[in-house]
Formats: sequence, structure tokens, C-alpha cells
Amino acid sequence: MMRAFLAFAVVGCAAPDPTELFNGLSAEVLPATEAEALFVEAVESATSSLHIALPDAEDEALLQAIGAAFDNGLEVELTLDIDEQDDPGVAQLFDLGVPITLASDGLEYFEFALNEVVSWSSEETVMSHAYVVVDRQRIVTATTAGHTRSGDRVVFSMHGEELLEDWLIEHNQVFGGVDATAVTAFSSPAKSIADFRWRYGTATATDLEVWFGPQERITKRVIDAVYSARSSVWVMSDDLANEGLIAALRTKNRWDFDVRVLTGPGLGSTSTAVLREFDAQLINVDRREWLDVDQIPTVVIIDPDVENNGFGTASMVLVLSHELYSAARLFRGNEIVTDQLIDGALVVLSNRSQEDRAEIEQFVTFFESRFEQGVPR
Repeated sequence: MMRAFLAFAVVGCAAPDPTELFNGLSAEVLPATEAEALFVEAVESATSSLHIALPDAEDEALLQAIGAAFDNGLEVELTLDIDEQDDPGVAQLFDLGVPITLASDGLEYFEFALNEVVSWSSEETVMSHAYVVVDRQRIVTATTAGHTRSGDRVVFSMHGEELLEDWLIEHNQVFGGVDATAVTAFSSPAKSIADFRWRYGTATATDLEVWFGPQERITKRVIDAVYSARSSVWVMSDDLANEGLIAALRTKNRWDFDVRVLTGPGLGSTSTAVLREFDAQLINVDRREWLDVDQIPTVVIIDPDVENNGFGTASMVLVLSHELYSAARLFRGNEIVTDQLIDGALVVLSNRSQEDRAEIEQFVTFFESRFEQGVPR
């Protein structure tokens, strides 16, 4: 009887879908208007739930789509930077009763090293997350969202059970009020790490990593990646105000690596002291500025050509939801904009193959195109 039962069980079970073993990933570099349209489309596609975080709330079409989803009975949770609360569209969402958390409301604490109180305003503490989790099945995330300022954006669409679980853990923290400005008695971030997983396998040769800030020290991971480079380091960011990263780039440049830095119109807007460091330390680096748009995304490319670096190492693309700010809260005793007071995400793509590199190659092409358009600094 047992043998007959087992035979029946084997015949009756459908074969598993191999694609379910992998995390789905697509990446695009799009103009701002097209990227915003994808966010609207993601919201409108939901049938049961939406978990959303936006750094800006100026795009009326996106806010109206969120309001319509809530009005149609969907479960909606929305996290916004507190500095967006006075936007007209946000007031309408509050009137509808949409559950909204206003994050990053500044920080003040006693700094024992200085024996005095230090503080950061809400403008200096940022909720940079830009994502929509649709029906707990799909994530659409970008380098920024919720506004129509000009400039390219990187947009990812992802799915996968483990990936969604970890992303929703991060969402539950920021929506629940445990954001980057929630600190322990030791002035450390109160946010917890989503999980110990460092890699999400995909169906292609490209590996995916996702890290959340500030608890997973995402800017430090960029610095580590720069030091790990074997041939080339290409950096694109609207502002570059991290002295540790500047030192890493200077070191690679001294060893004759291919170091390129492209900054946007925001360069120097957060710290004039670090800007002076940037100009002094990277004087021999090929630096260019791209000033024809309102904002450029943060993209770092490590060893884009694995064939020519001679070491068989991985090409890496690191994409952040905020600029490359300092990993320290104070610079020479002064408060500065720091990634330790910013909620955000770092998406890392890596590929050791000389083939099946579509995700990597589009970023290489994008960087080369924009770098060529830049003007020498």
C-alpha cells in the first residue's frame, strides 16, 4: 500500500517552475518623466496592497494614483520625508485617510567626544528611499522618485520571495517610525539589519545584492569596492562629499588606475569644506561636470571590462538612492550631511562573465555617454 501511494504521489505532483528558484531583475536608465510613469503604472497595477516610500511628493499624477488605490479599498502604507508634508498633494492624501508616516524629522543628541549637544535639521536628515512594493510580489525602486526634476534615473524592477521579505522588513521599520534619525543611547542607528543574506541569485550571470542604510553602512561598501578594484573606477554622483571615498579615489589614481569622476549641479551644496578636499586631493583625476540637468544619479562602476583587467575579477555596478555623502557625522568638528542620517538603499550588480552582461553593459554605455558630455572641472 505504501509503495502504491508513493507512486501516485510522484505522478500527481507538478514539476516545479525553475524560474521560481531565482530572483527576477530588470534595470533601466530612463529620463525622469519615463521613470515617474513607471511608478504610476506600478501603483495602478496593484490589486491588493501597496507599500511605498518617496523622497519627494511633487508629482501630482503619482500622488493621485496612490489616493485612487486607497479609495478603491487597497491596503496602502506610504512613507514620506517630513519636509514634503506641506505639498498640496500630500494634504489631499491625509484628507482621504491614507496611512502616512513622515520620516527624518531631524536629530539632536549629546556628543561625548565634544562634550556638547549637536543637532541636524530635517533638511539634513533625508528619507531617500524611492520604491513601490506591489501586492507583496514585485518591487519597483529607483534612484529617486516623486518629482519631475530633469535628469536620468536608474529604475529596477525585482521579484523573489527572499528579496521581498527583506525589503518589507526595511519598509516596516521606516513606516513604523524607526528611521535613520532613531538612535540608541550610544547615538548609533536604531534600525536593524534586514537579514544576513548578502546575495540574491538571478537567472543570469549577474548577481544581485541589496543593502539598506544607514544600518548596513552602504557608503562604506562603496569605498570598499573602490579599494577592491583591479583596473578601473568610474564614479557618477550629483555631489561627492565623502572624504574617505576621496582618499580611495586618490589612492587608485596614484597607482595609475583608470579613475573617472562625473559630478552634477549639486557638487559642493552640502559641505564647502569637503568640496575643497575634493578639488585638492583629486587634482590629477579625470573629473568632469554634467550641468545640463537638475540632478544626476549615483552610479559607481568597478572594473567594467573584465576581459582586459587580467585578473578574472568581477565587474560591479553600485547604484545608490542618495549622493555619496560622508560616513561620519562630523567633519573636523562640524555637522555635515552624512549617510548615517539617511534612509536609503544600495543595489549592487556583479558579473564575472565575459558574456551574458546586458545589465552591466547598459551602465557602462550610460556612463561613457554622460562622461563624454561632461565638461572638465
